[in-house]
Amino acid sequence: MKQHDFYRARTGRVAAVAMLLSSLVSTVAAQPVPDMVLTPLDGTVVPVAPGEQAVFRFRAQGTGAMAHLMCHSAGTDQYAITASDDNPFGCPDLAALPFSQVLAFPGGDYACTYTAQRSATSRSDLAILFSTEPFSGTRINGLSFKLGTVPELELRLEPAPIAMLPDGRAQGLVRLVVRNRSTVAVRDLRAGSCLFEALPFRMDGDIAGGCGSSAYGPVCFDADYGFLLPDVPPLGESGCLVQLTSTAAYERPLSAPIVLVDDWMTDAANGGRLLPAVPASRRRLELSERLFMSGFDDLTPAR
Repeated sequence: MKQHDFYRARTGRVAAVAMLLSSLVSTVAAQPVPDMVLTPLDGTVVPVAPGEQAVFRFRAQGTGAMAHLMCHSAGTDQYAITASDDNPFGCPDLAALPFSQVLAFPGGDYACTYTAQRSATSRSDLAILFSTEPFSGTRINGLSFKLGTVPELELRLEPAPIAMLPDGRAQGLVRLVVRNRSTVAVRDLRAGSCLFEALPFRMDGDIAGGCGSSAYGPVCFDADYGFLLPDVPPLGESGCLVQLTSTAAYERPLSAPIVLVDDWMTDAANGGRLLPAVPASRRRLELSERLFMSGFDDLTPAR
């Protein structure tokens, strides 16, 4: 390629990238700005044990908007929410939380403070969500608070070296491990994903130390896969094994997504509903890519 042709091609690519960035910026700029912006002042996870109380706050800024308030997980009778005496006009009254209601935020710039008293017999966490009220003609940003135990959990995958089967397929084990940073034992955790295309391997949890049936997974539009995980002790971790076997001759790294599914998570001691502190991170089940990176040095012959 001649030098001037090279620079012309390079200039064309730079111009194309610039046009793409300009389009993205225009798209972002065109997004409607909420009439009311709700901002948490101390975070959105509010730890509070049965019989104790905690405070949560948020700031409201804008020209005013209607909001939809929804509560879920715990029955609202397990928590008493009282507004601070010095709250300005416009802070909603959350003293009697129903499952769902409509609120009005007047225009202005003000902070709202609430005390949450959890009953001594409470078993479950509570979610309080503010969102735009449909058909109101006004918009707010979404804001949610999680009150209660609210465990912080993390899914970790520990793959083992794979073996080659006589017919050229690959087989390996992966341990699904969940770390629990809360002070309660957690039950009814799952790990899985929605199925958008054929899996490149079979999954089997019905093995020694295995996770069991692969019929457990998230709620999906079409199909899902996943495993019911063992109870996780307080401030500890637990795990189980899944065997992966490629469906065809092993010629390239194979993987599929998997996430911690906490929609049905409960307190192992009393069966109460628990809410996750952080969104589940996406991981990948793999028939080891390390095999290719190491020049097949990880290869373990199948017996």
